[in-house]
Amino acid sequence: QEALGVGLSCLASAEGRLLARTGKVADAGLRHGDTLTATVRSPRLFSRRHAYGFVLIRGDGSVVSWTKEKGLDTRQSDEADLEAMEVQTTAGAVAVLCADGRVVSWGETYSGGDSSAVRKQLHDVRSIQASAGAFAALRSDGRVVTWGIREAGGDSEDVQEQLQHVAQLQASARAFAAVTEGGSVVTWGHPTAGGDSSDVQSQLHDVEGIFASGYSFLALRRDGSAITWGSSEHGAPADR
Repeated sequence: QEALGVGLSCLASAEGRLLARTGKVADAGLRHGDTLTATVRSPRLFSRRHAYGFVLIRGDGSVVSWTKEKGLDTRQSDEADLEAMEVQTTAGAVAVLCADGRVVSWGETYSGGDSSAVRKQLHDVRSIQASAGAFAALRSDGRVVTWGIREAGGDSEDVQEQLQHVAQLQASARAFAAVTEGGSVVTWGHPTAGGDSSDVQSQLHDVEGIFASGYSFLALRRDGSAITWGSSEHGAPADR
């Protein structure tokens, strides 16, 4: 990457074999004269409504973010060694999923910028989601780690026993919903934003996927039916 001056997502041998992200040339079984194919990472810019600001993942995986503070654009962070794979933002913070499975966050402490309380749990993470004030990380073992504002889903302690073998996470503005490998759904966060699915819980089975609007969720079942809950003004029916 340093020699080419660009970020690489992967290297492949002439036979199509993907090389390990780290290691020595000799360990990769390469010889002088071998041909390699490189896939270049393009820069990606992230933002969302009511978000922290703008976040840029450079081609080399480093991250730069800007916020609007007192009328001035301010660069908040420039981490050179993140190798960012995914970025999520709350209204006041940024969380970055790194290539090695760890998560780095910064910004306003109360809205997810400080993940020190759960740092030891943030390993082998495969995806992250964000509400307006909290983050949720899905690990490779199917467990979920949350931090940030409790009322926005930052505290999942009450449902942790149910948050096992999770296959998918989604976030509304102030709540989270998880689909397990068995097709059940677990929700937490602000009740009016979809954090309380008790009214439709008996229908939330055999779920294949889940979608979110600002303050509601939609679960798609294997039989093609759809179940919604949350705010009636944001997608959930007033009469369930």
